[in-house]
Amino acid sequence: MDTAGQRADRVFALVIVAEILLILATWPLWTAIELFPAVPMFRHLGSVPIVMDWLTLAALLVSSAAHLKSCRPEPNAAVSSPGAGLQAQSRRYNLWLMAASASWLVVLNQHRLQPWHWLFLIVTAQSILLSGRQRLWAMRLTFATIYIFAALSRLGADVDAGMSRQLLQTVCHLLGADQLLRNERLFFIVCLAMTLVELAVGLCLLLSRFRRLAVVMAMALHLTLLVLLSPIGLNHHWGVLIWNAFFLIAIPLLFADVNQPGSNDPFATVRLRLTAAIVVLFPLSGLFDIADNWPSWQLYSPRPDIVRLYVDEGAVGQLPKHVRQFVAEPAPLDTWCPVRLDWWSLAMTGAPIYPEDRFQLNVVRSVVQKMPDAAVRITLESAESPAWWRRTLQQLRRAELDDHLDRQFLLNGNIARK
Repeated sequence: MDTAGQRADRVFALVIVAEILLILATWPLWTAIELFPAVPMFRHLGSVPIVMDWLTLAALLVSSAAHLKSCRPEPNAAVSSPGAGLQAQSRRYNLWLMAASASWLVVLNQHRLQPWHWLFLIVTAQSILLSGRQRLWAMRLTFATIYIFAALSRLGADVDAGMSRQLLQTVCHLLGADQLLRNERLFFIVCLAMTLVELAVGLCLLLSRFRRLAVVMAMALHLTLLVLLSPIGLNHHWGVLIWNAFFLIAIPLLFADVNQPGSNDPFATVRLRLTAAIVVLFPLSGLFDIADNWPSWQLYSPRPDIVRLYVDEGAVGQLPKHVRQFVAEPAPLDTWCPVRLDWWSLAMTGAPIYPEDRFQLNVVRSVVQKMPDAAVRITLESAESPAWWRRTLQQLRRAELDDHLDRQFLLNGNIARK
């Protein structure tokens, strides 16, 4: 059987392959800033030229490919050979370059902090700080918390809203049982059960006694999602399918038993304790509106704030030309047309829009800054804390956007790169 270090290397190699495939699936997100607003982390980065993104992306891809190559075992290589030390040093440099370039790409555009890119950053950092059994343990904790906090972020009075509802509706449609959709109580119970199963998967992955069952349940979960999100179901973008296929392979690989001799305490080092604390406490802070939603593993959750942009029917022609195709029809007896920011993001970048109000309000600002105030309506639907299923609705005028973004957010929310 594999040692813990070998198993961790294989999982990390799979994470790198998934990162490269997902970057290719969302290529415009990393190589362009004119198709969809690029919002840097800090305001003074608004004038950084796109060539910086290209060079940083090249560094990430080259260092990732080099690390993959270095992970391949040499059949005749001796561990104590003179070249072994140089190879280990080269791998460490690659890891630092991967972490630095992946982080800088996010600093240049918050939209790139997709869940899979955040996972890549975490696992890369763990590969720098830890080794052997401790590294494998940290990876297992990280993957388990994804299920745990994704489920916790959906538990509430609106557990049957959002993606859970869409998935269950798709199941009923595929099975020819659309009549079940009329039973709201049954619908709520099934959505709640789906969420509790996901929570149980995450918890049981951490318990050796129930780990095999949890692995089987996780694989069944992702296999079901692949079917429901495929063209025969909701027909989602390639990125979502790659993400679920990655978990379908990674979970059994990561949580299979390994032959690791010794009984040393996995919490023996300060670095592992600190890593474990961050892996758990950071997403926990997201449930209290401190950390961002996606880095807190709030996936398919109804918790995030929702920004909606409406434009008067007679003023649609004043929108930027490349945005007009994402304007939907107004409601009956209404003249306000919704501008679908989520459609725009998926069409132009291949990635869903980053679910933070500071980011989405900046996108809105870049679209309507030259339009008359009377032709624009902006609404911000926010979740209360801790009862996040209770929502408050706030209307913002175009002229109020800059002041609101300046007052409310620590990170940049009102400068897009040009």
